[in-house]
Amino acid sequence: MTEERLGLQVARTVQVAVAGSSRRGWVDVFFLWDTNHKGCLVYEDVKDAMIPANFKARDKNGNTKVHLQEFLNATFQGFAAADVRGNGALSMEEI
Repeated sequence: MTEERLGLQVARTVQVAVAGSSRRGWVDVFFLWDTNHKGCLVYEDVKDAMIPANFKARDKNGNTKVHLQEFLNATFQGFAAADVRGNGALSMEEI
C-alpha cells in the first residue's frame, strides 16, 4: 500500500472514529498507525496526525511509546472532558 493510500485510509478511519466516538474505531486507528506491527506507537508513526505535545500526553509512563491502553485512555478522557453536557455526544458548541 502506498503512503498516500495509507494516509487516506487512516484519515477515513479517524473520521469514523471521531464521528461515532467508538472504542472499536479508535482501536482500528491505533493499528493503522502501528504500521510495523510493534504493538505500540512511537512519534514517527503519528507525526503527520499528532503534534509532539499530544503524543507526550498519551505516553503516561514516559517510555516514548504509546501502547493501546494508553492511547484509548487518553482519547476517551479527552472526549469526556469535551462532552460538558455528559450526553455521550459532542455538539458543535462543545467542539
